[in-house]
Amino acid sequence: MRQSIKLGGGFLLNIRGLYIPNPVMRDGATLLPWLAVILLVATPFVWRLPLKDRRVGPWALVLPVAAIGLLAAAIQRLEVPALTGFNITGGVQVPPELVALWAGLTIYATAFISEIVRSAIEAIPKGQQEAARSLGLRPVRVLLLIVLPQALRIMVPQLTSQYLNIIKSSTLGAAVAYPEVFQIFAGTVMNQSGKEVETVVIVMAVFLTISLLLSGFMNWYNRRIALVEH
Repeated sequence: MRQSIKLGGGFLLNIRGLYIPNPVMRDGATLLPWLAVILLVATPFVWRLPLKDRRVGPWALVLPVAAIGLLAAAIQRLEVPALTGFNITGGVQVPPELVALWAGLTIYATAFISEIVRSAIEAIPKGQQEAARSLGLRPVRVLLLIVLPQALRIMVPQLTSQYLNIIKSSTLGAAVAYPEVFQIFAGTVMNQSGKEVETVVIVMAVFLTISLLLSGFMNWYNRRIALVEH
């Protein structure tokens, strides 16, 4: 424990896993974090809402700021992990298996997703960016108003496939002994019940349901941003 690596900000890393600060909530403030999550989820939808002759746009960023304020009001103090004797007190322990699974999937997926985003942006004709700059638009507004809306139409179908691949790849947690869905059902439940076919059917149903929900949402979003020709 004394060889724990201090990552800064109250984070500790050692053989037992990753220790992170634990936010201690105030009494009666349990609903504020949920309200903050709702505000964060609603931000991209509010961004596209019409307001008179234009969209809400950047004014929607008020919602994340309000979410941060709600979280700050709900948290009484941060319990930072600290080395006490031969043990670590305070904070929240993240199992090393989860850290390994998270790091592996993140490094693997970001390589593909970054290439998808880069290629979609590069596919937009340079002439459109030059025309926007000639009209006096700043580079940030060119990116937000000209490039990204068109790049999304290219990258969303590929991102859908990549997100589904991440869900299926999460079963690799069994390789590092992390108790994810596949290991729980195909390991513990199957050994205790002795019903192999029913257990495998349940696992298939769980992954099929998650994949269909994600695919349905991404297909809806893809239709929403698609270019409609009259």
